[in-house]
Amino acid sequence: MSSNHQVSDPLIDYLNSNLIRKNTSTGNKSSRTCKQIHGNATSASKEFNSFYKNLLKIHRNNAFVDSNFPTNRSSLYRSHENYDKNYDRLVSKWLRISEIDFTDSIDLSDSSRRNHHKLCIYGCDFNVFDFKQGLLGDCWLISSLVSLVHQHPSHLSNLIPDSKIHSNECCYQIYLCLDGKWSSVIIDDFFPCDQNNRLVFVKDLGHQLFAPMIEKAMAKYYSCYKALIAGQTIEGFSALTGMPVQRIELDEELRNVPTKQKEFWDQLYHNLKNLRYLIAGSCYVNRLGLHKNHAYSILDVKNLIGSGSSRNQTDRVILLNNPWGNQLLFGDFETNHRSILKKISQTNHQGCFWMYLKDFLDCFDTLDVCKYNTKWFVKRFEFKLPFNPIDRENFTVFEIRINCKKLSANFTLYQRIHRESEQRYHLSSSILIYKICADGSMQLVCNSNPMWKKIENFQTYLIRGRYLLMVFSLNHWSITSRLREPPSLVMAIHTNRSIKVKPKCPDSHLIGDLLIAAVIAIGSSEISETSEYIEWKLKKFSFYLWSIENLTTTKYLVIRWDTSRSINSFNIRSTDRGVDIVPPNSRQIICLMGRESDKLECNFVCLYSIKPIDDEKKLERYRSCLNGDVKSLSNLFAPRLVQSYLLAERNRSRNCIANITDETHRNTRLCSML
Repeated sequence: MSSNHQVSDPLIDYLNSNLIRKNTSTGNKSSRTCKQIHGNATSASKEFNSFYKNLLKIHRNNAFVDSNFPTNRSSLYRSHENYDKNYDRLVSKWLRISEIDFTDSIDLSDSSRRNHHKLCIYGCDFNVFDFKQGLLGDCWLISSLVSLVHQHPSHLSNLIPDSKIHSNECCYQIYLCLDGKWSSVIIDDFFPCDQNNRLVFVKDLGHQLFAPMIEKAMAKYYSCYKALIAGQTIEGFSALTGMPVQRIELDEELRNVPTKQKEFWDQLYHNLKNLRYLIAGSCYVNRLGLHKNHAYSILDVKNLIGSGSSRNQTDRVILLNNPWGNQLLFGDFETNHRSILKKISQTNHQGCFWMYLKDFLDCFDTLDVCKYNTKWFVKRFEFKLPFNPIDRENFTVFEIRINCKKLSANFTLYQRIHRESEQRYHLSSSILIYKICADGSMQLVCNSNPMWKKIENFQTYLIRGRYLLMVFSLNHWSITSRLREPPSLVMAIHTNRSIKVKPKCPDSHLIGDLLIAAVIAIGSSEISETSEYIEWKLKKFSFYLWSIENLTTTKYLVIRWDTSRSINSFNIRSTDRGVDIVPPNSRQIICLMGRESDKLECNFVCLYSIKPIDDEKKLERYRSCLNGDVKSLSNLFAPRLVQSYLLAERNRSRNCIANITDETHRNTRLCSML
């Protein structure tokens, strides 16, 4: 900076007026667009149970008929489908429970069922063989229900607290966690039946009505039965339990590397046998009786020691269940199944079959896990994301206080599940968690990968202290977005210890501070040859973030940039090319781009030049080129003064030096090798 330049320069005054000189705090303003909702079914029942009881009183002598889910075509398939011959042929009538013929559902050759004739919602001796998938492609739901009934049958009392058959009222209440929110779904007792008065969809094999009732409640919520066709078992697990779910991809490395298989097996065995988690797999091949794109429940795993050709050999075997209630195997799969049954001295159950681990990995590509634990501490919040970069009202962050030494936390994000394809829109979000230092400064400590699926879980461990959580997403800011209002999300927090969570609505400039903290913590860094500036770039999410830090105390950085060559992306800046001037000892977000479409390939391209200038007079030539959004979008693009005295800045400086040193060492080793 020129020392003899005494007269105030309008351009310098303008640059200084945009400079943010203090770190933005979270403040004490509570979020008005975020609300805490019921954490579990028990909590939800306290609100909804009175309505249900009043409904029973009203219909004590007048059987309930649900006008919101009528007994006609509109409840079978979607409103825009005027005619579907398949469903018209399958469903010939809707009958009440008292009119349905269950007599052919019971296998009288099974001694355990001969006296099992009394109709009930669920009894004390029900099991996974009391129901099976009907003529509806909802294997994801039925497999989820099979896993739940097998591992935790008592959980049904949370879903249907009133297990009494109401023959006069014909009214029932089902609790389900739908789109992350515990909801009460009221149904009548009409069910789709065939010409022989038998259930068309989920089949009741033991006079237990919980499965048809749960299936109907799901169909009502999603508008019709046909809306339940195709899905993932994590959706079923989430709807039935509300607990954290996780999808595991079974890749080629797992199939071919023995050490990876052992790690996988040990974790699978521990999750199923010790933790009693719910687990299901999805088959991706048609092979020897298995069906492609079909869900199977995993009911048991065993180590068969000394069962192979060598006494020291251990065979790892998995018990699966086909929700169809029957499973015909062929070739080696049938031989292996019968051989395993003989070794463990078990009889064959209809629909269940054993597989060796290697065969399982060759036929299945995903595993869905529900972390079932009745001891979870649960908090749920429904909130909105900012509709645009300057939407302060819908900018919500969560302050978390942890008073124990260490805890495990599962953060689950739920998007609205639209089962009609034309309404589907994938919102890509990321969870960023910052440690709040004693002086109020913030440093990123952990983050999720991009969370673009309808249900995504992020697990981490946190120690004692204060934290700030931000859910960041920007692909809905695209000008071609199909959304007409701020998107709404639900976040569930499951922890093994109690925590305090407070939703806040801070100053909108905090979003820029947090993004800069994120790019410094997990982005790639490159220092200029003259050590005058550092570039920070973040590409691992579904957006591109580029920030510059001016390391000098006397020079201004003039940055020309151009993003016009990017493909299937949009720039948050007001134009796709421009000029920014970064003052001394400050940092600024120069570029922030998102994906234009979630269905097309994206390529972020940013061409730029950086020129340090120490003569303020030479800056004047760039006045007309400056981007005005440094002021209009100051929450994101205004330069921030580096405050080196803050605790977070000290930690960043140490990490930065360490990272640059490590990179230098790596480059040195690479050069010596070459």
